[in-house]
Amino acid sequence: MQSADNFSQIEQQIAQVLLDDKINLKNLSARKLAQKVYVAPSTVTRFSQKLGYSGFPALKEDLLNERKVRLQEEQGINPNYPFGILDTEDAILSKITTLYKETVEKTSELFEIDDIPLWSRITDFETICIFSEGDIGPLYTFKDKMLKIGRNVVVTSNADQAYYYASYFGKKWLFITVSYSGETPNVLKAASIIPNKNLLIVTSYGGNSLTKLSKNVIVIPPVERLNDNLGNFAIGVAENLIFDFLYASFFKKDFMHNKHKKVEIAKQFQVARYSDNEYLQDRQ
Repeated sequence: MQSADNFSQIEQQIAQVLLDDKINLKNLSARKLAQKVYVAPSTVTRFSQKLGYSGFPALKEDLLNERKVRLQEEQGINPNYPFGILDTEDAILSKITTLYKETVEKTSELFEIDDIPLWSRITDFETICIFSEGDIGPLYTFKDKMLKIGRNVVVTSNADQAYYYASYFGKKWLFITVSYSGETPNVLKAASIIPNKNLLIVTSYGGNSLTKLSKNVIVIPPVERLNDNLGNFAIGVAENLIFDFLYASFFKKDFMHNKHKKVEIAKQFQVARYSDNEYLQDRQ
């Protein structure tokens, strides 16, 4: 599509939107695309047919597949095998550092707040419940940070607990389900009974069973294979970025109050905490 030279001005605008990696293509409909370039949805359909597709959904599917491949090819460090048996310690450190930077950039590029309907009221929820059967380290870090600004977060990897939480509080709490594959049976089961307006999904880019259960989806780069790897490096980095951003969003809602209370309570509790390192010392 990038090499097409017979596009009208409107068609060129449509193509530019579709080729923008910052656009959440997965959730983009013909109507949304039409609104972005100020044309009728039928214009988007005709554009798709001009390229040989039956309609926009078929064009979008091809573009999604192309983007997935490109994301994997553009990764400078193989996230599945970021280091080898002959690498020195210095080389390993350099490669892991590069992998972290690339993962953060890719995750940020895929983040599209405008395509998450509940984002405008996300800080209104009094309680957040996060369910994942994967690595829950980043989730507990988020829980700890939120506690220090007076926000209640429940983290569970227990399928029974998650289902009961969803059954009793599905209409009151914000539920965040985290599944890289988007095919974890227990996560799907719990997510299926939570209203769309209360469900935020964190999963890999490209579409899966989990993304069909909510319009509120945050995607991470699909760069690590499920089993054939040396360990999960990129997934953890991506999740940390997402949940740090979520924490910052809650903090910002009442910035001065949260800043004051967090520091005040920390000083009350950690009276004896001290360091001779001038870089670590608090401002007087």
